[in-house]
Amino acid sequence: MNKIFFFTILFFISLNSFSFNEKNFPAIKFSNFLASEKLKDCKDVKSDRNISIDARMPGFSAHLVYTGKVRSISKKRLQLLKHFSTMINRKMHEDYKREIQVSESGMNYWLPIQEVTFDSFKKVAKASDEIEVFNRKLGCIFEENQPSIISIIISVRTK
Repeated sequence: MNKIFFFTILFFISLNSFSFNEKNFPAIKFSNFLASEKLKDCKDVKSDRNISIDARMPGFSAHLVYTGKVRSISKKRLQLLKHFSTMINRKMHEDYKREIQVSESGMNYWLPIQEVTFDSFKKVAKASDEIEVFNRKLGCIFEENQPSIISIIISVRTK
């Protein structure tokens, strides 16, 4: 009985987690979001499987600067997406192949972006453009010898 309840709740979370409504994404500084999130569940256990998924998937928006840099999504970040995809029984990880680099107050961040969003974004965005990014926190991984909060881009708007 408890398993049925758990999976029912998880199903409804997954249905609502990717629906987009701007008012559900309060505007904050990206660095403030990172500072407010707890890294206690993301510990270095010398394992590629060291990930933590945040079922709340808090959403937020941030005004950032697009650096113009794009890269393939890292192996560990893709692994986090695959684990999440398994949880919600949806091949969401197949939608994410790249990350864009953004900056805020001199700090650079790599954010995974959906292919369909990236296809539209690359047609209108250029390096040093200010953009508004709508994100959801996915979880935490241990990479480059430190814990790292991973948020994924749900939508992006150029200024």
